[in-house]
Amino acid sequence: MMASLFLWDSILLVSVFSIAFLAGWFIHEFEVRRRSRQSRESRRLARDVLDNLHSLIDDVSADMDQHSDCLSRVNEELAVAVTGDTKLVAAALSRLLTANGDIRRRLESAELLLQEQSRTIKTHAVEARTDSLTQLVNRRAFDDEMNRCFSAYRRQRRMFSIAILDIDHFKGWNDAFGHPSGDRVLSQVAAILMHQVREMDLVARYGGEEFAVIFPGTSLADATRVAERVRLAVAHADFILGSEKHAITVSAGTAEVRPEDTITTLIGRADAALYESKTAGRNCVHFDDGHAMRPADAILDFHGVSANSVYTIVDDDGRLPPLADTAESDIYQLAGQTCAAEK
Repeated sequence: MMASLFLWDSILLVSVFSIAFLAGWFIHEFEVRRRSRQSRESRRLARDVLDNLHSLIDDVSADMDQHSDCLSRVNEELAVAVTGDTKLVAAALSRLLTANGDIRRRLESAELLLQEQSRTIKTHAVEARTDSLTQLVNRRAFDDEMNRCFSAYRRQRRMFSIAILDIDHFKGWNDAFGHPSGDRVLSQVAAILMHQVREMDLVARYGGEEFAVIFPGTSLADATRVAERVRLAVAHADFILGSEKHAITVSAGTAEVRPEDTITTLIGRADAALYESKTAGRNCVHFDDGHAMRPADAILDFHGVSANSVYTIVDDDGRLPPLADTAESDIYQLAGQTCAAEK
């Protein structure tokens, strides 16, 4: 019984300090957010979690000290007990069983609190990396994934591509219809984006009306095709305001990692391609191949390939998700209609 109890104590203490370590990381995340002027409520929640864990550690430590003192006293009494004094031995064992029962109940209570704090930390850790409006990952999560992709590229030459997309004339929409309506547009575009990519791709709200996508193990041609699919899906979606339907378009730029790239230069190349799409009239996609920026139809011959032959790195079933509300034949018909004249 004693050995089992001590093993349980040790496991619980390890769990407590493990959760405390996670709480420290959690506080660090929110300190970063504080420097980025994130909400006071988030910081308060973070501090509350850490305070509760400090209190839990103190309580468990005090309980263990008290239990240890009780065991020491019982041991001393048994050491001086006269052989055959069954009453003294029985009384000592009774106190020992009572002490063991008390510490077990306290440890069970601490374990429940520990599980609750663990769930709280996990919930807020997810929130710390999620954009609350669109439910996409935020810029910090995007930056972390970029670091991981670059590390894999340096070690294993595992290629990846990125896309940056921007909602066209979004400021004008906000000015005309108000920010709540703009928020609905952002959420709907985010949903369309998520529908057009694979589960392994990371879609982030990059900032304002900009979105970014990381395509692991994906070529420039493949990433550009997906960006074009997104562009078409957004252009064909209905954005409802009151009883009226409105059209929204996006512009995009793509780039594939190259040996000379850093994270900054890769993002810069995709951003420059996006700017080229903007200056070309919006509602189109350009890519940067490391030498020049070109329109999407320079790399994608939609009229000469099958629906799945361009995007070669796909899910296990070998297909992309279907293009929402748009037939594959429409892709071929409309592929050459990029860079609409909106200058």
